[in-house]
Amino acid sequence: MLVAAIVISLIGSFREYQVAVARPEVQNLVSLVSVDADTVYGVRREGGAVAVRGHTGIPVDVLGDAKMVRVAGGRAYTVCREGLKIFSVTDVEHPQVVSVYPVKGEAFDLQVAPPYVYLFTRSNTTSSVYIVSTENPSDPYKAGQAVLPPNIVSTSLNEHRIYATTPDAAYIYSIEEKSSIALVAEIPLGMVRGR
Repeated sequence: MLVAAIVISLIGSFREYQVAVARPEVQNLVSLVSVDADTVYGVRREGGAVAVRGHTGIPVDVLGDAKMVRVAGGRAYTVCREGLKIFSVTDVEHPQVVSVYPVKGEAFDLQVAPPYVYLFTRSNTTSSVYIVSTENPSDPYKAGQAVLPPNIVSTSLNEHRIYATTPDAAYIYSIEEKSSIALVAEIPLGMVRGR
């Protein structure tokens, strides 16, 4: 009985997701970021994060010039010209800027695992990860930072590790101590490439 309830719940959620993705307002988004019961968040091709409300189907320009957005716990975390911008989105049509945290370099990825935000940036010669504590969202602070290889193409994380890949290697970093990020492993990828 429990399995049937879970399957029905998953099917219902998947159908809601399919309906949301099929809407033209959502198809014009570069990335579908988050789907909750009533709202789809994403970034437009021409720039700017939007929320598309389910009951109106009308895009709401709520998050400004964001290049990327992640949503967790009633907050939207965006990357824009000013750096990391945190919004309260409990009222999605009238979001409130909670704070802005400036960073150096061009942000290329953003991961959220409350109360921390992991902001990945790059410059001409290096990549970096900033670990920003948002325990008090109105006063974020840098909990840690590490220099990464310059040509990172993807990132992922779990509670204790950051995974970063370049065209040539995968890197695993320990983030158990946010203030002292440590390289755990560097795995060459050349041996797994097909011919």
